[in-house]
Amino acid sequence: MTKNPKETHPRKKPLDIFLSRIYPRHMSEMFEPGSGPTGTEPIREVTDPAVMRALSHPVRLALIEVLTLWGPLTATEAGERIDESPTTCSYHLRQLAKYLFVEEAGGGRGRARPWRVTRTGFSVEEPESAHDEVAAEVLLGSALSRQVARHTQARRARRAYPERWRQIISQNETVWWVTAEEAEQLNTAISDLVMRYRDRFDPALRPEGAHPVEFVALTHPFERPEENAEDGASTPPDESRHHGDSHSSTDPR
Repeated sequence: MTKNPKETHPRKKPLDIFLSRIYPRHMSEMFEPGSGPTGTEPIREVTDPAVMRALSHPVRLALIEVLTLWGPLTATEAGERIDESPTTCSYHLRQLAKYLFVEEAGGGRGRARPWRVTRTGFSVEEPESAHDEVAAEVLLGSALSRQVARHTQARRARRAYPERWRQIISQNETVWWVTAEEAEQLNTAISDLVMRYRDRFDPALRPEGAHPVEFVALTHPFERPEENAEDGASTPPDESRHHGDSHSSTDPR
């Protein structure tokens, strides 16, 4: 895979397909196949549009999700979790292996071979050309659609959740009046917070009662900044615009 030339400050779209963690840029390193993920290894940086297009298939995204959370899994076991046939899963696992996103975990034959992800997450770097950018947008859009769908499903089914877990189903939104530099600092602070429990992809490090919880963070200018606002020199209004933290975890009892 050919890496695009680096800019002094490359624009990146951090992405974790399965848990929406935000990774700090200094953790992105070249990918090298290893002995399976631990949650502490550097994430893979995806720069090749062909790889982005290969990842965008919904079955492949689903396979990466379930292998990350519950792997190693055979094609049959993965198919049971994502409601696909073993034949379909086997084909897409081989395609993911071609691009070094999964590997055989050892043992078993044919569809009884267990598979595992090679890294717990990857970042997507925005391509330089508008043509190649389409691949990044399709991948990011596909991942976000899956994340939003899971949140919607959890919110609608929250009455069936234990009370303690029902309370953490939340939806928060606000608007900051900040400079570009301050926005970057806030993203970094959120990134550091979200990375706190990354090592728990190792089952041995999970406390009793731990359960996978997905966190999705979206940051964008509310509207397109003017060219002279590159340094964040926008004129603030009389009052800070804040839509509050709309929380969807209200106890439905």
